[in-house]
Amino acid sequence: MVDETSAMNLSMMKEKKLESESSGANGTEEDISIEVTGRVTGYVHGRGPSKAGIIAQKLAEIDDFKKRAEQAEKRSAELEITVQSQQQLMEKLVNQQSEMQNQQSEMQDLLKSLKAQLQANKQVDEGTSERTA
Repeated sequence: MVDETSAMNLSMMKEKKLESESSGANGTEEDISIEVTGRVTGYVHGRGPSKAGIIAQKLAEIDDFKKRAEQAEKRSAELEITVQSQQQLMEKLVNQQSEMQNQQSEMQDLLKSLKAQLQANKQVDEGTSERTA
């Protein structure tokens, strides 16, 4: 009777695992075991969890931490690239601003020069018109 029950539980666990994989759900073996048998794997009633169960749980936690660390490193690398790109853009904008200020200064100098020439021409024209009059 115990062997039949174990075989049925094992069969049900395999079915549940296949269902969860095909549906995209992330049911762990422990979740499936609890659902089918009503108890946690590696847990001996009255004695608490076994060392193997604790080790398996800690290994799963370590794997989870490793995945999270890898994701954090990947995100950090992406952010570093973004920061470098923004720094290059800022340098380019500063250079363009400097060029524009230089051009503005040159234009102001040209404008002053043109005004001076215009005044000189005006004075020459006034001088010649007085002589002819």
